[in-house]
Parts: sequence; C-alpha cells; structure tokens
Amino acid sequence: MKKIISYILVLFLCLTIIGSTLLSIFNKNVLKYNSMIARIEKEDFYNKTYSNINSKFSEYIEQSGLDKDVLKEVCSVEQIKKDVEGTIKSIYYNKEYTIDSDTIKENLTKNIYASLEKEKRIISSAQKSSIDKFVTTITDVYKSEVFPTQIRATLTTYMSKISTLVAIAIPILFGLLGVIAVVLLFINIKGKSSVLTYYGISGISSGILLVIPEVFIKSKLGINNINIISGAISDLLRAIANDIFSSILIYGIVFIVIGIIFVIIGNIIKVNQNRSE
Repeated sequence: MKKIISYILVLFLCLTIIGSTLLSIFNKNVLKYNSMIARIEKEDFYNKTYSNINSKFSEYIEQSGLDKDVLKEVCSVEQIKKDVEGTIKSIYYNKEYTIDSDTIKENLTKNIYASLEKEKRIISSAQKSSIDKFVTTITDVYKSEVFPTQIRATLTTYMSKISTLVAIAIPILFGLLGVIAVVLLFINIKGKSSVLTYYGISGISSGILLVIPEVFIKSKLGINNINIISGAISDLLRAIANDIFSSILIYGIVFIVIGIIFVIIGNIIKVNQNRSE
C-alpha cells in the first residue's frame, strides 16, 4: 500500500515539476516587460522594422508617381523605437498609447508639397484630396508595420489576464511540489534509499517528458519557418520560441541528470544497508 501511494505521489510530483518549469519559462520569456525589450533590442527589431517600413513606403511611392525623395526623413529609427516601446508598455501595463503617426503625416505632407512646388506644378483640389488619401495610406502602413493593430488588440485583451493567472499558479505549484516532496519523505521516513529513488524517478520522468515533446514539437512545427506579417515580427517570434524550447531542453536534461544521481545514491545506500544487515 505504501508503495502504491508513493508512486501516486511520484506522478503528482512529476506533474508539478513539469507545470512549474513550463510556467516559469513562459513567465521569464514572454510575460516580463524588461525581458521582452531586451529581446527586441537583441534581434535588432528597430532597424529591421525601419527597413521594412521604407520598403513598403517605396512600393506606394512607385504606384503614386511621386518623387522618391519625398520619403526622406519621414520617419526615423528613434521614432520607431519610441513607438514600439510605448506600444509594448501599453500591452504589459494596460495603459493607453497612440502610435505617433502625426509626425509621419506632417513630414510626408511637407515633403510632397515641397517637391511639387519645386517642379512648379499647380495643385488642383482633386490632387490635394489624392495627396491626403496617399498620406493617410502611408501613415496606416507605418502603424501596421510598427505593431499590427489586430495583434496589439488581442495581446492587450489577454496579457494582463494571463500574467495574473501565471503569477498565481507558479507559487501554488511550487508550494504543492514542496508539500508532495515532504509527504513522500514522511511516508518513507525509515527508508532514505527509497525516498531518494522516488525523487530520482520523478526527476528522470519529468526530464523525459520535457525533452521528448520539445524535440518532437520543435521539429514538427518548423519554428524557424514562422512567418507572420512583417519579417521583423516573424524574426522576433522565432527568437522567442527558440529561447523557450532551448530552456525546456536544458531543464529537461538537468532533471534527468539530477534524477539519475538521486537513483544512484539511493541504490548505493540500499546496497550498504543490505551489507550491514
């Protein structure tokens, strides 16, 4: 009966180890504002976004027939950084932030009229209307490239809820882990070797259940082929996903190694005890 209860506790210990590990990794890599900003900077997100924006702008300029020079100094890496960080902060801390498209609008409008004036072209009311529509289109492109509206809305809706749930779940799981470990120790108080073996089995099982799915999921999903909206955002998501899976793999291997050590020590103690008897 004691063995059955012990193995049931081993199962629950294994599940709590896996749950607390996965939530801790997710919390560190996704739910922390400072970690996310550091990752964004590491992935050169601002410069990549700047290149993507200018590339998109150029496509619209070619279609409009306007001089490419009107795009000069319309936006900057510094402005993109300010808007990206402001948007990220609004998502994490549930605060209002409006992407600064007015600066884009003012700079572009000024450049267009300066270019047309230089060419000594007379602008009709219909052309003014077309210019206004073009400028609006460009500002919309800027906003969607800096941070897509739909993604921002979804993240803002769920981020605070997820953060709250994870913040509650992590200490509960760690507390439960400690309780199970103590109960397992109490049940097998007279057999140190058995306790260490059970702990070892929990570690090995947890490690295997982390490593095998990590390898399988990563290979099947094709993480490095993720391509969502802009290249910069896709690169960022790939980096975050790879970080998460790498952390899972490392923890899995560590748990397996520690588990094996515990089992070996437990068996050595058991052999010594048998010899003494």
